[in-house]
Amino acid sequence: AGRRAINGERGSIETRDSAGELVLASFAPVPNLPWGVLILRPSQVAFASVAASVNRSMLYVAALLLFAASISGLLASKVTRPLVHLREAATALAEDRRSAPINLTRQDELGDLGRAFNNRAAPFADRPAQRKAANKDAGKKNRRIQQADRLKSEFLANMSHELRTPLNAIIGFAEIMHDGKVGPISSQHKEYLGDVLTSARHLLQLINDILDLSKVEAGKIEFRPQHVNLEVVVQEACAIVRALAAKKRMALRSEIDASLSHISTDPRSLKQILYNYLSNALKFTPEGGVVTVRAKAAGAD
Repeated sequence: AGRRAINGERGSIETRDSAGELVLASFAPVPNLPWGVLILRPSQVAFASVAASVNRSMLYVAALLLFAASISGLLASKVTRPLVHLREAATALAEDRRSAPINLTRQDELGDLGRAFNNRAAPFADRPAQRKAANKDAGKKNRRIQQADRLKSEFLANMSHELRTPLNAIIGFAEIMHDGKVGPISSQHKEYLGDVLTSARHLLQLINDILDLSKVEAGKIEFRPQHVNLEVVVQEACAIVRALAAKKRMALRSEIDASLSHISTDPRSLKQILYNYLSNALKFTPEGGVVTVRAKAAGAD
């Protein structure tokens, strides 16, 4: 530094003195003399003011950043708080929970959004109460339905009992007459009495089915298959409608395949089906016509 000063240079550099300490060396030449001036100051002392200025600047910057963060937080809270209220209100509406109207008095886009939401949500505000009232009304209707169902069951049971009493008497007297226990009867009378017995027994079976209300209402009428003679079942079904056929002067015939003499089926259900078909056939066939029941095998089974 001294030689640079003697050479006419001036400036400052940081170097070490003879003791090895960091110093700030400031140097300059002496005008008109071959000399130079050299001033040594410890670096810590020379830069103390600069360090203080830097520290003060950092404090100012930190304070400014903290202030900016606080302002940003307030602004963000002012913007996001209404959005949070909107989300909570929408969630409550979706879950059928009552929520207070959103109170947004601000005159900006968020205020407009809140007021629009309130207008849309107003019709649904009382939905939980309406649902509760509807459930209560449904409970009352269900109790009335159950009561009506109970009364219906009692009515059917009583009517079935009242119907069976005279029907059993009809069957009993018809059997006595059919068996000739009250005197001899002609073959034609015996045939007609047989038809009366067949029809009465079929009607009795239907009444017994009505008594089994639990199975009827649950749709679980049991299918009871057994080995039966198909020709006998068909003849019994024809006997039920024989009087109607005679009234319309119609011939009633049956043609049963010999291979179907014995089958496995529910005779009561099959007889009811045959009766329905025969009734329709007699109803829609002109007088003097012929109704024929044919049964034949369809395939190996």
